[in-house]
Amino acid sequence: MRKSLLKTVVATAIVGAVMTVSSVVAMAGTTKYELCNQDGTNTKKSDDTPYFSSDFKDLTSGLVSGAKITKLDGKPLEIAKAYKIGNDIKFTSDGEAELTVVWAARTDKDNKTCKLKVDGVIVQEDNADVVLTKTSGLKTSVITGLKAGAHTIGRGDAEMGIYYVMVADTVDDSAVDYTLTGSCNVPNATITVDGVSTTTDANGAWTITKKDTSVPFGDTVAVSISQYETTTPNIKVSAGSNETTFTTPYVTFTKIALTALENKTTYNTEAISAGRPKFDIDNLNNNSGKYVDGSVIKFELSDPAHVTIKAKTGSTGAEATLTLSGTGYTQSVKQNDSGNTTEFLFEDVPAGEITLTLTSAKEGGDGTIVVSSIKAEYLILTTKTYSINDFGKLYVDADANVAYLVAEQAIADLNNANKMTIEVGGKTFETTTVYKQVEAGTKTHKAADGNYCYGVKIEEIGNDINVQSIKNGAKVTVA
Repeated sequence: MRKSLLKTVVATAIVGAVMTVSSVVAMAGTTKYELCNQDGTNTKKSDDTPYFSSDFKDLTSGLVSGAKITKLDGKPLEIAKAYKIGNDIKFTSDGEAELTVVWAARTDKDNKTCKLKVDGVIVQEDNADVVLTKTSGLKTSVITGLKAGAHTIGRGDAEMGIYYVMVADTVDDSAVDYTLTGSCNVPNATITVDGVSTTTDANGAWTITKKDTSVPFGDTVAVSISQYETTTPNIKVSAGSNETTFTTPYVTFTKIALTALENKTTYNTEAISAGRPKFDIDNLNNNSGKYVDGSVIKFELSDPAHVTIKAKTGSTGAEATLTLSGTGYTQSVKQNDSGNTTEFLFEDVPAGEITLTLTSAKEGGDGTIVVSSIKAEYLILTTKTYSINDFGKLYVDADANVAYLVAEQAIADLNNANKMTIEVGGKTFETTTVYKQVEAGTKTHKAADGNYCYGVKIEEIGNDINVQSIKNGAKVTVA
């Protein structure tokens, strides 16, 4: 199978001008397909299925106006509306393709920039990313040299509008259809074979048809399904019933096991959407980067932890709730049209598999929730031991039967300690007392720079614990 190589040529369209994209005479074996939101055009293939697919939505505000597009049929259209790009526009070319995209940033978004992605690569001009703002107007980008196979058009930054798409799909006249079939144990899943994606049927069977002048399959192909793994990612291709059909053996896929979140690591929206091994997103309904009512995110904690979740409601959403299993309570996400994200802390979440359920209070359940990040801070006691030499000074108040180990520089572990043990004179006892200012009588011990010292109070100074025994080897263990 073939992977995409991008060669990009970018031309700028001036707002108010007429953009002609149909002036090139079709070469032998070239078929042109177009996507235009204004009149609903989505050219169909020979099997009567649409050439382009996406769950895009109409863009009804922030439009660039005054420009015209001349379509393939010669009909000029004045720009009236565009596609609001969230998830990608997708198409699969039979041969080498030339892609034309007319796009722009939204005019109602201050300080927002946007970029265009083709096959996950930012479109460039003169070896630099093409970046548009609300004052840039329309841009016509022409990408040549797209190899046969599946392709995507998406955004690389803030929300943007796609006004028109055209693909010139060129296939050699001598090319024929080659078919590769296989089966696996996962139904209705997107399977990728050497970079080309298709969907398995209810029985796990899949078919890829490729038009080419010679067999486009090697002796083996690489297969994968998102969120799954297999012991045989590379499978052997065998000849089928004739010289244009080929088959592969059955492949067994298993779910990638969840692994625990790393301590104090912030997982952003992109990391969450990537799914396993860190997140189970099987029941996460993603609508243009926003999660709809009833969505579920699962993750693992290796130990009890405080879990911090940053979230907000969508601009049209109502109040929502975050429910975390094992905590016994929920947190309310207030309706927020301004786009501000709120941080929610769930304390003492138990170890194991955790389920985060997102619920919208909007009538009909069509509100959306944005989860910006998830972070776990494990409640693990790690210990460090300090000797008397780490403190530097010993202050004894014999009359009060107490002593202080004094450090002129801050020891952070002391200040953050949950628990400390003092070992001195063969005796061990606990203390939680840490002093930033050590006082006895009229004396206040401070560091040379005037800041307070850090000290640990040792009580019960007497026959068993005395000044000499402390000097001989007092130890402080911090947890």
